[in-house]
Amino acid sequence: MCPFAPVAGSTVGIVARDQVILRSAALVRHAVGHYAVHRPPILDVEDIYGYGTIGLIDAVDRYDNSRGVKFETYAVTRIRGYLVDQLRAMDYLPRSARANVRLVHSAVAQIEEQLGRKPAKGELAEETGLDSAACDRALTDGAYRVVSLETVIAESDEGTLSLGRHLEDESSPNPANAAEEHELRHGIARPWRRCLIAKLRCCVSGTSTSGHTARLPRISGSPHRACPSSTPRVWPACGEPLWRILAT
Repeated sequence: MCPFAPVAGSTVGIVARDQVILRSAALVRHAVGHYAVHRPPILDVEDIYGYGTIGLIDAVDRYDNSRGVKFETYAVTRIRGYLVDQLRAMDYLPRSARANVRLVHSAVAQIEEQLGRKPAKGELAEETGLDSAACDRALTDGAYRVVSLETVIAESDEGTLSLGRHLEDESSPNPANAAEEHELRHGIARPWRRCLIAKLRCCVSGTSTSGHTARLPRISGSPHRACPSSTPRVWPACGEPLWRILAT
């Protein structure tokens, strides 16, 4: 049961649901405040709050007050859970590999603080309980960074230069332009193709486009190339009617 107990399909229920969502909007900022500060570089603050709002809507739709849990407590849990799920879905590493990355980075920071230098491989392996290969793999995985192609890398009076524009290969065809050209060519060729097929059908049946029977000439000396009016179809060497080949 939802906190506003709407009647299914009623306008009153929809309005009450929207009012609950608007009144509870402050819960989103409270629930995702930490993630908004320590967010991945590919996400903006608006993205974090957007995911949190979706989680709030899901909480409103799923809340059941018969369980004796306050709506605010349930909503905060659902908001954070939905946001974490989205962040994990965007992570290029599996959860086990990401856990090793955090473990190794934490051990590196702790050893550097204690010894004042970077740890050796043996010290790092002893601190984390992982073997040297696993530590190296975790350090390599943690070195990768996912960035947005919309990231601005240069600004000038003429405008801004994004990473995607900087990496763009101008010599390669643009997929959008190629698709548009393909559609344009097919859009122009299709009517001509239908017209040609119609004329060929009229030709092989001995009927002109005006509806009158046409006398088709016989080519002297070439009986196999003759096209008399009594012949209903023209069969090319492949054994298929010409108009049917063009129609495929």
